[in-house]
Amino acid sequence: MRHRAVITGFGVLAANGIGIDAFWESLLAGRSGVKRITLFDTTDFPVNIAGEISNFNVDEFVPPEMKPQRMGRHAQLCIAAAKMAVAHSRIREDELKMSEPVPAFIGVSSSAFDIIERSQERLIKHGPKKASPYAVSASQPHAVASGADAPITNHALAIMAASRMIEPFHGDPAHASRPFDRDRTGGILSEGSGFVILESLDHAIDRGATIWGEITGHASANDPRGGRGGDGLRDTIRMALANARCIPSDIDYVCAHGPSDRELDVAETEAIKHALGEHAYRIPVSSIKGCTGNPLSSAGPLQMACAALALRDNLVPPTANHEHPDPRCDLDYVSGSARHIALRRVLINVHGMGGGNTSVILERVRRP
Repeated sequence: MRHRAVITGFGVLAANGIGIDAFWESLLAGRSGVKRITLFDTTDFPVNIAGEISNFNVDEFVPPEMKPQRMGRHAQLCIAAAKMAVAHSRIREDELKMSEPVPAFIGVSSSAFDIIERSQERLIKHGPKKASPYAVSASQPHAVASGADAPITNHALAIMAASRMIEPFHGDPAHASRPFDRDRTGGILSEGSGFVILESLDHAIDRGATIWGEITGHASANDPRGGRGGDGLRDTIRMALANARCIPSDIDYVCAHGPSDRELDVAETEAIKHALGEHAYRIPVSSIKGCTGNPLSSAGPLQMACAALALRDNLVPPTANHEHPDPRCDLDYVSGSARHIALRRVLINVHGMGGGNTSVILERVRRP
C-alpha cells in the first residue's frame, strides 16, 4: 500500500473552463474554448485564434505580498491551479508541513514570453539602466511548479506561425481544433495549467480522502530516430500495460493526445492499433483538444483530470468537432455526444514537441 499512488485532488485552468466542474461540463458538451485572441492586437498576424483562458483574475489566487504583477502568466496560472488542487484534495495546512519538503513535479515547455517581451519593451523605451531586476527569475521555465504554459504572446505566436507549427484558420474559431477529423488543419495554440495531488493509498485512506483513481502503470520513451512525431507512443503504451500488469482487453477507454495535427493524429492512431491489436477497434478513443486546443505542458495534467472524471461518472467525453471520418484514423473517436460506459481502466497518451512520449494507466482504485 505504501507504493500505490492515488489521485486525491485536481486544479484545472483551461480555455474551456476554470475549475473541474466548468471544465468537465464543457468536455461533455463538446464545447470549445478556442476563440479570437484578446490578450493583444493580432491585426498583422497570420494566426489570430487560440485557446485563451477567459475571466482569469490572478488576485483571486495570489495575495498582494507575492507580487503577482511580477510573475509570468504561466506562473500565475500555476499557483492558481496548485491552490485549487490543495483545496480540492482537502489536505490541511499542517499535513503539508512535513519533515522534508513536499515534492512538486514540474512540466513546462517554454519560458515566460510575456515577461521577456515586457522587459524588451522597457529596455527599448528607457535604456539598460531601467531594466527590471525581477525579469531574470520570473522569465525562467522553472519559475513554476505544475504543468503550465502561457504561450499566447506576440513573440510566441509569431515564431510558431512562421515555423508552421500553427496554421491560419478562416472560420468559426470554436471549430478550428478537430482531432482525428478528415478536415483538420493543424493544432491550436493554447494556454492552461493543471495540478494533480498524488498520495500513497494508505495515507489517503488514513485521512479519509476522496480517491479519484490509482496510477497503476506508466512509461516514457522518445520517438525513434528517423520516425514520425508520436511514433514512440507504440512503445510507451506497451510498456505502460506491462508496468500495470494489464493486457489490451483490460483498457476501457483511451484518453488520446490527439492534437488535431495532420500527421500526429495518424501516428497515434497507428500506435494504439499496434499496441492494443484488435481490441483497439472495440474501445472508445477521444481527445479533449477539440475543446482545449493544445495547451502544451498542461495537456497531460488536464487529460489526467478528464480520465479521473470519466472514471467517476462512467462517461467518455466526445471528441469535439469530429464530424468527417479520416480513412487513416479509423478508430471509434466518440463523435457527437458523451457515451455512458462502465469504466475501470483508462489509458492516457501524451506527446511533446521535442519527441517525448508518455502513457499512463489510471484505474478505479481497488481497496485492500
